[in-house]
Amino acid sequence: MKKIFIPVLIAGIAASLIAGCSPWVQPENKDYPHEPLSLSDQSYSEYCDALAAWKAGTHYYSYVRFDNNSSSFRGEGNFLRSLPDSLDMVVLMNTELSASDREDITLLHSKGTRALLRLDFAAQMSALSDEASLGSALDALVAAVKENGLDGWSFTGEPLYTDPWRAQAATLIMQKFVAAKGQGMLIVMEGDPLFVQAADRDKVDLFVLGTEKMKKMSDVRSLVTRATGYGAIPVKKLLLASPLAGSIYDENNNSAGILETLTARVRPLGPLAGLAMYGIEDDYYSP
Repeated sequence: MKKIFIPVLIAGIAASLIAGCSPWVQPENKDYPHEPLSLSDQSYSEYCDALAAWKAGTHYYSYVRFDNNSSSFRGEGNFLRSLPDSLDMVVLMNTELSASDREDITLLHSKGTRALLRLDFAAQMSALSDEASLGSALDALVAAVKENGLDGWSFTGEPLYTDPWRAQAATLIMQKFVAAKGQGMLIVMEGDPLFVQAADRDKVDLFVLGTEKMKKMSDVRSLVTRATGYGAIPVKKLLLASPLAGSIYDENNNSAGILETLTARVRPLGPLAGLAMYGIEDDYYSP
């Protein structure tokens, strides 16, 4: 299933743009051989170059997390090379990269896919409870991105106004990442965007809203409104997040597939920047 999933998703979003008469999404035919291509084939190189050029242009982003270097090995789906070519960003869940990870990251880069490392501050707050422990974790992430030629960082967080450490932590995270950010690199925040202090929000490239567990489209719309209104974040920086399976109640209170529903809302709610999809490792083994 994973071979066709992302292209279908992108086609669905693109179709909504075509319906909106956007001139830059007109399709261009390109013939490629139907048989599998070797990585050394000229046609494969041309394909990668065309894909990277498309990703460098204006389009909706596709964003996933990936459990790289996993301790529970199942097969080919555990390798980065198994991911759909059309992905824009892959967030590596494990900071310790394997030899296969490093090899496959080169392949991702050839297709214009960017690889980020992740700080899950929301889940690790008890361990990252002071400036020293958080600073050490951030320094390690900055060093790992530089050492492995990666493309930036993502981080999670949830605001709690009665907890001053969270505000201090958000400021420290941004200070470290902004200072280390090079040309073409990204800083992505996942979760509640108000975790990031107002003075730093314009320094975040993308915000992935925590919509993956929501049960009603009315809640999704409220979160987008809160981010763009109270948070003063441009819609072009916002992505919705969805699991690959599950349901949500739409605006008419009808139960519908959450992935399809959120995909269809990327344009009318903004247009937003795109869609984040969680649980892609399991999709490789789906029928």
